[in-house]
Amino acid sequence: MKITKRQLRRIIKEAMDSTQAFVDVHYDDFIDSYIRSSSGPDEFMDMWLLKLDDAGVRYDQDDLVELLERAVENGEMEEGEIFLGEKGAW
Repeated sequence: MKITKRQLRRIIKEAMDSTQAFVDVHYDDFIDSYIRSSSGPDEFMDMWLLKLDDAGVRYDQDDLVELLERAVENGEMEEGEIFLGEKGAW
């Protein structure tokens, strides 16, 4: 199956919009949960991902990377504060 350049651009745009929407919806909850957590960064991330899974929220690595990047940009956490590897790798 071949796709045109136009179709590829649309697919990329939709993926970028999807990631942005994920971050917009979940950012405040992520930061509030992180601030209130008494766990270390890695344990917090495990718990937060389980919370998303339990709620049936779909996400991928790009969504999580963008979420952490926004937190760093906003000064809510330091770069590298949370290790983000493949799920279950922490």
